[in-house]
This record gives sequence, structure tokens and C-alpha cells, in this order.
Amino acid sequence: VAPSRGLGDVYKRQVLRLGIGRKHGLAVVPDSIKINGNVVDVKSDVIKGYDQHTRKQFFGALEIPIPANIVNNGKNNLSVEFADDGGYVTSAILQIER
Repeated sequence: VAPSRGLGDVYKRQVLRLGIGRKHGLAVVPDSIKINGNVVDVKSDVIKGYDQHTRKQFFGALEIPIPANIVNNGKNNLSVEFADDGGYVTSAILQIER
């Protein structure tokens, strides 16, 4: 991810961390993520941890790199959509490493 600049600081990396819970058989990776109206390219290898096939449902974290030029210094708007219904997003953290 390219560095971004804001208030004189240089940011090394920006990552969206999503906590999700979904039944097995449903998509784990979102179909669409937008930050401030900008579409984020989501790769299939964003799942952290294992597939949790031994549990009743998937409950885990996704770690999605975010392009530097779409994040505001301050308030940001996030939209997450899955291709199928069911499940929930438990948390959304935009981590910016300096």
C-alpha cells in the first residue's frame, strides 16, 4: 500500500480489520467494501487464522489493505456488503501505522 500524507506525517500502512460471524457455506469475504464511496479491491486471502470448519459457524477476522489516497484525516465512511444474506460484522477498525 502506498504511503499517505496527512498533517505532515507519513503513514506506512493502512489496514481495515473486520470481525465477522457467518454460517458455514456463506461467503466469508465481502463482495464489496467502500471507504468514503471508493471501492476497495478485496483479495481472497484476507482471512486471518484458520477456516473454523470444526465450529458451528465462522467467527474471525479479515485484514484488508486500504489504499492511502481514499482515507480521510478524521471521519471516514465504511460500507460492507456480502453477496448472500445472514451473519454480522462485529467490529471494524481502520488501523493506520506510522
